[in-house]
Amino acid sequence: DWSSDVCSSDLESPEATKKLSAIALNDKSSKVRKDAVYALGNMESPGIATTLEQIARSNADEDVRKAAVYTLGSTGAGTAVSVLGEIARSEADVEIAKAATYSLGSSAGAPASKELKRVLSEAKAPEVREAAMHSFGNRADAEAVSVLKEVALTDRDPEVGKAATYALGNISDLDVVTPLKEIIAKTANPKIKEAAIYSLGNTGKDEAKQFLITTAATSSDEKDR
Repeated sequence: DWSSDVCSSDLESPEATKKLSAIALNDKSSKVRKDAVYALGNMESPGIATTLEQIARSNADEDVRKAAVYTLGSTGAGTAVSVLGEIARSEADVEIAKAATYSLGSSAGAPASKELKRVLSEAKAPEVREAAMHSFGNRADAEAVSVLKEVALTDRDPEVGKAATYALGNISDLDVVTPLKEIIAKTANPKIKEAAIYSLGNTGKDEAKQFLITTAATSSDEKDR
């Protein structure tokens, strides 16, 4: 049993790290490799990020790679953000690229935000660019609000713009009513406008409710003319 073998030593010791790394890289069972990856993420020993980066870049099993990608984002390692950004931008496997993008969304700090912007501008798969919008929404800071509004109004792909609009509506601690109202006023895309109206209602804020009531009344008046 690999777990009892590892647990027989200090979990934070170099020996335990070495054993888990070997299991994560080489065990015949993909489930065992995946479990070892998650176990590595709970350790603080030096060198763990290097093993996770190796697995995230090249493991043959998609589930094991995903585990490494998600775990890497939680390590706080200095190189983790740049590695995740590279995978998100250039990985041919869309599911792995999306996982790296979501993992960036859970990484704090300006470097992760910078990488997400690069994903938005450089990733070819629309699903990955949409994932970047969800990740900005999860960051829920002032920069995220600004980026999401800009994407909703200007992005070349309406589906990405729609994802940005929905992501705005999921931010609860900042003013998103103002940018959503701006999107409704400025967008020429009916699907994005519909997403903004839905997201505005989803905020549950009085200002949003009053705006929607007024907008609905105005629309009815114009139809009756």
